[in-house]
Amino acid sequence: TILSLVQGASTENYFHWLMDILPKIKICSEKYSINKINYFYLPTLANSQKESLKYIGINKKRIINSKSNKHVTADKIIFVSHPWYNEGKFHDQSYYLPKWVIIWIKKTFLKYKKKFKVSKKIYLDRSESKYLHCQIINNNQVKECLKKNGYDVVKLNELSFAKQIFMFWNAESIVSAHGAALTNLVFCKSKTKVLEIRPFGHPGKNYQRISEINKLKYNFLVSKKKYLKNYKGDIFVDIDNFKKILKIK
Repeated sequence: TILSLVQGASTENYFHWLMDILPKIKICSEKYSINKINYFYLPTLANSQKESLKYIGINKKRIINSKSNKHVTADKIIFVSHPWYNEGKFHDQSYYLPKWVIIWIKKTFLKYKKKFKVSKKIYLDRSESKYLHCQIINNNQVKECLKKNGYDVVKLNELSFAKQIFMFWNAESIVSAHGAALTNLVFCKSKTKVLEIRPFGHPGKNYQRISEINKLKYNFLVSKKKYLKNYKGDIFVDIDNFKKILKIK
């Protein structure tokens, strides 16, 4: 028996992993025992994805890599429809993420948080991304401003899944450009302050939705349209306005 969890390129995206793929496993488990599924058909996984599967009892020996195994046969192949996206544009439906998904992810994985030394005020640095969208042009200026105000600058690919969970659970203030790393807001305590920085015209409201369900103090800042075609990114942060929103010096 194989459970197919391939979902195009989105399977490799951290937001879709937590909000789409893992919930598919939960949905499947309502009818089939996960222990009786022999294999899970998935693309090449990041370490954090492998770690999350380990926490729900799925080890690497039960994973078939779809990149190197384009075709499979089985006595039974199970598919699960998308947990919340049904029609239209993805961003139009992202604001309606099901409450149960967010609650289930938090309940399932929060207990695996791993404590480490990190500030309660964090800035998620997206400069590690290979993509230019949702990149801050004056990122160095933003980082220096936040460092002076007690923020740790963090790149999530340097942290295990367990440490990411702890960092967001431990945080009192989180600042980040729009990006998949903000999916970890599911692990935050209520009243955690969140500032999401978006490029002009970006329609995504998925992190606003997570924040509302988790009762976080969410705010957002939108860059001006003229920066959309800059070769260094598509967001320019007005530092004076930025300071006012965060109430920092």
